[in-house]
Amino acid sequence: MSSKATDNTPSGDPSQVDLAGLEQLGQDVLATMQSLRDLLSARAAALEQCCEALEEYQARLTREDEQLAQRETGLCEQYETREVDLAAREALRAEQEAQFVEQANLYEQQTLELQQQQTELAQRVEQTDLRDQESQARHEDLAAREAALTRELEELRAKVEEVEARGAELEQQSGSMEERRVGLDEQQERLSTAQRDCNEKMRELGSAQASLSGLQKQLESELDRLSDQHADLLPQLEPGGDGQADADLPKPADAKARKSLERFQKLCRDAKRKAIGAG
Repeated sequence: MSSKATDNTPSGDPSQVDLAGLEQLGQDVLATMQSLRDLLSARAAALEQCCEALEEYQARLTREDEQLAQRETGLCEQYETREVDLAAREALRAEQEAQFVEQANLYEQQTLELQQQQTELAQRVEQTDLRDQESQARHEDLAAREAALTRELEELRAKVEEVEARGAELEQQSGSMEERRVGLDEQQERLSTAQRDCNEKMRELGSAQASLSGLQKQLESELDRLSDQHADLLPQLEPGGDGQADADLPKPADAKARKSLERFQKLCRDAKRKAIGAG
């Protein structure tokens, strides 16, 4: 049966086409085309970037050429300016030489004028002597003023000594003030100690109040219990009641209530003593 089925298969028929293989081949071709398209796009982008970089480089070279031309022009202008300046300096030097000759002639004239000025100076010396005499008189006047200033200075020194004496008195007063300050510090320390003691007593009073509050709650509970016991005892103590025969005998409840009352009174006395001791 297997040999017959193998003989009847259409695998050896060339007229039948492998559709799955063709479809896979088409998808491979499309994927290859897509990758080629992406590669070409990336290459185009890279070429565009290269073109932009080349254009920027060309623009930079153009700017550098322009700057170089401007520098050459500036250097040429500086050279021409220096040549003009050199020519001007040479002309100025020739002019200065002419001025030197003129100044030599002028020096001779000034020498004659200097001799005349020496004669005038001798006359001015005589006038200066007169002025010296006037200055001597002024010096004597200044000496008198200096003596007056000396007297004023002595008065000022006396005032300074008086001020120093007052300063010494103030220092003594400051020493007494320091002693007072020390005394005040000691008083402050004692007050601080008293304050701490007071705070300690206040804390003890607080604890006593807390214990009193607990005792008050306990008293209220005892009173409630006594009230309940009293309500239970009233029918038994009434005349004609069932418990008239043994009314005079102490009941266990009465003894328990009496003990509770005594315990409460004792607690109240203890709390009172603690409160008085805290105060």
